[in-house]
Amino acid sequence: GRFDAEDLESATTIARRVNAALSTAEQYHHAKERAFIDDVTGVYNARYLLATADNEIQRADRYGNPLSVLFLDLDRFKQVNDVHGHLIGSDTLRTLSALLGQSVRQVDTLARYGGDEFTVLLVDTPHDVALRIAERIRSRVEGHVFEAGREGSFRLSLSIGVATCPEHGASREPLLDAADKAMYRAKSQGRNRVCSANDLGEDPENEPKNPPKGQANAQPNKEAPGSDGRR
Repeated sequence: GRFDAEDLESATTIARRVNAALSTAEQYHHAKERAFIDDVTGVYNARYLLATADNEIQRADRYGNPLSVLFLDLDRFKQVNDVHGHLIGSDTLRTLSALLGQSVRQVDTLARYGGDEFTVLLVDTPHDVALRIAERIRSRVEGHVFEAGREGSFRLSLSIGVATCPEHGASREPLLDAADKAMYRAKSQGRNRVCSANDLGEDPENEPKNPPKGQANAQPNKEAPGSDGRR
């Protein structure tokens, strides 16, 4: 038989409902994706980092591979906001995110932990290699000229703490806490430096902050002369 006007209207209604359902599903997907992305920098946020850390620690334990964590904090970033304003401050965080993203692999996880603090999960990366990567990042940021529009430019530095699973923590909280304490030790020793969790001792400056709350397989990092195996 032939379609009459009622059939056409019914088909149109069904199509409209299907399109609405697809649109809702797409909006949900994007909303879920945005929930894990930092609004200012476009990198992952703390929520994503904490969930990923649990997964990567389990994977490292299962395969016997090391997992290292970098805690990075901009030194005296408050002065940037005070002198140049928050718009320049936000631009600075975006520029820093780009520099950090260029210094790690796609399988690693870069996240803004909050404020001017960033965290990197380095999969299949032993402690000595993680320290070299941290030093390369520190040097790269120290040598970068940040733009402040009409007000010229300025330089910044990073304090970085490095910890590795399982030696500094076999679960998320102690591992991130060790990296956090190492970062604070770097601050207390004069800033603009890398500190290993191996160096942590009975130092009153190493007070931890609140403990954190809650990808693909990678080849182990192998160093070549003059390189740490990273792009």
